[in-house]
Amino acid sequence: MFTCTVGLLSGFGTWDGTSVHDPHIHDPGIQYEPLAFAEEAAPKLQGPQQTEWYECVETEHDNLRGALEWALNTEEDAGRAAPSGEAALCLVKALKLFWCLRGYFAEGQGWVLRALERGVLASPALRARALNTGGVLAWFQADYALLRRSCEQTLVLAKAGEDHWSHAAALILLGSGAAQEGDGARATLLLEQSILMAQEVGDPWLIAQSLHHSAVNAFYGDDLARATAYADGALAVSRRAGDTWTSALATRTQGFIALKRQEYAGATAALQTAIRLYRALGYKWGLAVCLEGLARIFHAQGSTDDAVRLCGAAEALREATGMPRSPQERGNYDSAVAAMCAALGHAPFAVTWVEGRAMSLEEAIRCALHDP
Repeated sequence: MFTCTVGLLSGFGTWDGTSVHDPHIHDPGIQYEPLAFAEEAAPKLQGPQQTEWYECVETEHDNLRGALEWALNTEEDAGRAAPSGEAALCLVKALKLFWCLRGYFAEGQGWVLRALERGVLASPALRARALNTGGVLAWFQADYALLRRSCEQTLVLAKAGEDHWSHAAALILLGSGAAQEGDGARATLLLEQSILMAQEVGDPWLIAQSLHHSAVNAFYGDDLARATAYADGALAVSRRAGDTWTSALATRTQGFIALKRQEYAGATAALQTAIRLYRALGYKWGLAVCLEGLARIFHAQGSTDDAVRLCGAAEALREATGMPRSPQERGNYDSAVAAMCAALGHAPFAVTWVEGRAMSLEEAIRCALHDP
């Protein structure tokens, strides 16, 4: 049964510690109610109840913002025995998936940088997890220089502390970043290492993520058989774990593989399935990517007006949430949009594009799903 303690985080400024402590804080007597809530939510954001828990955290988002500010600015003055900044680092670690899925990339990155600056004396394991959060957010922002810096620091800390989870996560990010920048050989090496380490750790989420990003790398290299095998593997692992998000990622990748093969019926089915899953989760980045993929299918099948509207809607969504395209994505996208413009003519294309930008997200989803 789903249970969520919504509304319990108000009044955080006067807490004296009443909830479960984080294991990375040195003094086990130090407890923070928002931290207990965030850490309760964090594993649930990967499991069968993730849809409900994302909504739950969204409801408490303002309170969690306040808790982060409180942890950064008043922890030291409160006479705490824990090194300054550790509570903020723990919150940053716990809120990673929420920030990524709901599109709070720049905000989350701001909290990460402040927490890392404040928590210089925190445990290596905790700093490694916070750096992982920063690296993932940098991935969504297509800031590959920051991604590399975050991951390189993570690897140093993870190796020193024998933190295999953080080590595997850093390899996944570095490999995916290399794939997005077009360095397929380096991506393959890093992602193959990440699969082995993820399997050693035994975390289904890590395993599914390593397989998914390996599928994307193989897709960019036009090795569609290998991409399919990896995507199928990621889907199987994530489904067994009840992880809707990674299941949707793998399904989306299957759709793009089918699109590259010009198997439009299969591509449409996969991308529409991913959209339905993303809609339930509120995953804005994934929705934008799927809208662009379906636009290419619609154009290929003669529905260029709807294709342009979907591209306009996706562009507006990307701008609103700060989600640029990676170098690998830009080439295919730009050529597809140019073909749509040529098909409609410049003036009709511009009008239709503006119509798409003006659509609400739900209107764009209905258009993509061909719902009335």
